[in-house]
Amino acid sequence: AAPMPLPVIRKALEEFPGVSFINAFGQTETASTITALGPEDHVLTGTPEEIEEKLQRLASIGKPMSDWQACNLKPADYFQRIEEDPTYTAGFTRKLYEIHSCLAEQLANILDLQGVKRLLDLGGGSGVVSFALLRKHNELTSVVVDVEGVCKTGRALAAENKLDKRMTYLAADIFEDNLPTGFDMVLLCDVGSFSEILFRRIHAILNLKGRLVIVDKFGASRTSAPPSRLLSAFLSSLESPSASIDYITSELVQTRLQQAGFQYISATSIAHLDHLPWNIDWSMLEAHK
Repeated sequence: AAPMPLPVIRKALEEFPGVSFINAFGQTETASTITALGPEDHVLTGTPEEIEEKLQRLASIGKPMSDWQACNLKPADYFQRIEEDPTYTAGFTRKLYEIHSCLAEQLANILDLQGVKRLLDLGGGSGVVSFALLRKHNELTSVVVDVEGVCKTGRALAAENKLDKRMTYLAADIFEDNLPTGFDMVLLCDVGSFSEILFRRIHAILNLKGRLVIVDKFGASRTSAPPSRLLSAFLSSLESPSASIDYITSELVQTRLQQAGFQYISATSIAHLDHLPWNIDWSMLEAHK
């Protein structure tokens, strides 16, 4: 429960030049290793500034480790499982359909769709929000973009809701693949991606005076998780400690929207109409091309 003295490790590096060193630090109270320095941290090469930085690091107790690293394990890859396990994908998509049904109805009641005929629901999953909007606006059509397994379940749900004639599902990567054009509105609901690059792609496919609507949960500050996501934030911190103090805020997203060319940006809090914990903290951003 103490850092390796710098003179000792420097002497060891000199005496054993062909040996790879690992410095691990833990405490009885933590039950495992909590910080570590790998072999690459013990190689004193590079510019004088880089060497000085490594020496400062060697004098410390090391870099924070996640619980996964401490146990020599890898966290489950959600996206890989979605692509490889059709049964899991179908069940997971239907679960999110049920979870988001109340939110979808709320959005259908508060969104102004005047002049909107074509909707692009990016990362729309089952299409649950599109369903609610289509039921309220008879002339509206929607294209939902998601991975193939999710789209397959979405098509079945659209048929069950008797909306399959007005719904199209497109299997595509919203970040890499070419996206269809000519939409009056693009929706990002609970997608969790807010890069300026993505916003620029969306700006390009919108019709003139088209709108981007983002529905998500934002931190009050870069170091504060939304209250309803405190548990997931804690679990994420076990996987990636540094990410646990870097949350997306509404202000940051609005800045990126402006940089991508959007204007007339508004922010609205969505009322919590039921007692389900996952339906609190929702906010809506609306930006115009």
